[in-house]
Amino acid sequence: MQALEDIKVIDLSVLLPGNYCGMLLADFGAEVVKVEPSGGDPVRGFLPQKEGLSYWHIMLNRNKKSVALDLKTEAGRAGLLNMVKEADVLLEAFRPGAMDKLGLSYATLSGINPRLIYCSLSGYGDYSAKAAHDLNISGLVGVNVGDGAPLVGDAQFSGIMAANQAALGILAALHARTLSGKGQKVDVSLLRSAISMLPVAASNCLGELETGTPVYPRKTPNYTVYPTKDDKYMTVGMLEERFWRRLCEVLGLPDLADKMGGREEFPAMFARLEEVFRQKTRAEWEEIFAGEDICVTPVLDIKEAIERGILDECGMLTDVEDEQLGRYRQFGLPVVLSDTPGRLCRRAPYLGEHNGECGVFANDICNK
Repeated sequence: MQALEDIKVIDLSVLLPGNYCGMLLADFGAEVVKVEPSGGDPVRGFLPQKEGLSYWHIMLNRNKKSVALDLKTEAGRAGLLNMVKEADVLLEAFRPGAMDKLGLSYATLSGINPRLIYCSLSGYGDYSAKAAHDLNISGLVGVNVGDGAPLVGDAQFSGIMAANQAALGILAALHARTLSGKGQKVDVSLLRSAISMLPVAASNCLGELETGTPVYPRKTPNYTVYPTKDDKYMTVGMLEERFWRRLCEVLGLPDLADKMGGREEFPAMFARLEEVFRQKTRAEWEEIFAGEDICVTPVLDIKEAIERGILDECGMLTDVEDEQLGRYRQFGLPVVLSDTPGRLCRRAPYLGEHNGECGVFANDICNK
């Protein structure tokens, strides 16, 4: 048994946020039918590829089925409306107003199925119909900001957070439906989701604006990243004084042990710690701190984490066997349920692979 095995989802989304949200639901057993235009989701064309499927698609659309429908045609819309009659959830990631223009608004679909949970996932929500992707939103609220210019990182902060918020909203609405018997609309935007990731920064900013008290800096000598001799990095995350004191002992800087909160001395403290960390390689520092129970870790990229076996050990990397794709690797599930765990049951589908089931929800996504 899986937690969501009785939930039927129509996923109209393309690209990252909607695909990821649908993946979260499918991983826990929901029957997710990905409805795509005739050209398919753009992620299908991304590189690298394996047996005609992009690795983006293999990851984001696992455990789903694919139906190709042109929603700009009367026949395509009729096919979708037929599916909506038996669906629990419809997920779309178009700009606000796009579904209305297709004649597929929430009012229309809920009229056909009053129990439908309709989730709209967009860049700005009703705030704006302007085009946007993760970087536009993350840059807007400063999520990817380093010491200098904003960063283009490998983590899609606003997109992934919005996907998680959408999944949370859908599950909350499904629970509310058990009480009321009615579905509802769930509206999620990347902008609101990105802002929700900043409770500390927002609290500092609002507090400073309202009280005039200067904000305590986010980057401090006890909470930052230091370069090593070989131009790699070590993180130092000492929020507790006892950890900071032990770090100063290990680094041979006992005179700094009582100065963790003295912001007036931060520039000199930064310089001294950086000088010390620059004296050894990352590997040498790892060996030194291996026996210490304090918050110091190396900065690793994904390849290094895989090669060290970290992802295997924490259950976030798993091997999959498939008739078409052969053996390949996938991220595991970050949430572990003791009685109804999620799992990888179905490879990502080829475009229109399940058109024969259009309008029919077969409860065969996993072998139960």
